[in-house]
Amino acid sequence: MRNKVDLRPLTSDDYKEIYEWSTNLSESFRWRFGGRTPSPEEFAHSLWINVLAQYLVVDENEEKQGLVVLYDADHVNGHVYIGVQGRPGGQSGIYATLGLLRLIDHAFRHWPFRKIYAEIPEYNMASFRSIVRRGMQVEGRLVSHIFYQDRYWDLITHSLTREIWAEVSQIPFAAIFEKET
Repeated sequence: MRNKVDLRPLTSDDYKEIYEWSTNLSESFRWRFGGRTPSPEEFAHSLWINVLAQYLVVDENEEKQGLVVLYDADHVNGHVYIGVQGRPGGQSGIYATLGLLRLIDHAFRHWPFRKIYAEIPEYNMASFRSIVRRGMQVEGRLVSHIFYQDRYWDLITHSLTREIWAEVSQIPFAAIFEKET
């Protein structure tokens, strides 16, 4: 597969670009502010609230393609949440997905988490189909929870266990993007 990704730590030098992604009119509803435009100072501060680890996803040319984050870690009960944001436009979705897979692997290798959760608005499900069909289970659904584009959408909580990850992580990354038959 030609889509190689690496993860690198986020620095304050990256904030301006990530702010632009997060407030991009066509994509901002998908990320943590839900379409709201925070001040640059509020944005920079919010990037680190309850964060365990976060990385920029960079491609083979060191171009920034996305941001992946582990947050709200509960070390007592053994779970953490994941989030991902792709750079608006282009092929960033593939890179962001590969970066998310690397972050999941990092989380299970470095901490004794038993589950990783992802809260995915129903209107974003198509973007996560390739990961969801590789082992994530629906654990909960808040019905009609998010208002967007003149209607209410469900917020779906998915989980991925350490045991399932041990099985699906053996699948080559290229296979993640194969069409289902």
